[in-house]
Amino acid sequence: MGQPVYSDQLRWVPLNEAQRQLFRANPPRPVHTDILVAKLKPGQVIRADLFACKGTGVVHAKFSPVCPVAYRMHPKVELCDPDGNPVEITGEEAQTLATLCPAKVFDIEEASSRLVV
Repeated sequence: MGQPVYSDQLRWVPLNEAQRQLFRANPPRPVHTDILVAKLKPGQVIRADLFACKGTGVVHAKFSPVCPVAYRMHPKVELCDPDGNPVEITGEEAQTLATLCPAKVFDIEEASSRLVV
């Protein structure tokens, strides 16, 4: 079954010592700690850089409370061996994988016969 990831598992990391001192007593954190972020299958991980900025609807509509959340996905597909080490698929294996994928997200680099997303 999936491993749930909740908002209380997000951790703030200060960018410098000034931020560490400024927010020592009360570091930024999610207001609601019980929000389900994702359900991960065994072996899956989330690596994310999250940025927040404070603003009002007077400055720009994106700060209006009618649109509290926005995101862009920048997926990175990485094929790994059973130990979690990245592997490069080339040659006939790359051709086979590219033809088997129903979403047609893989392509073969002509110069190196390497599989690319």
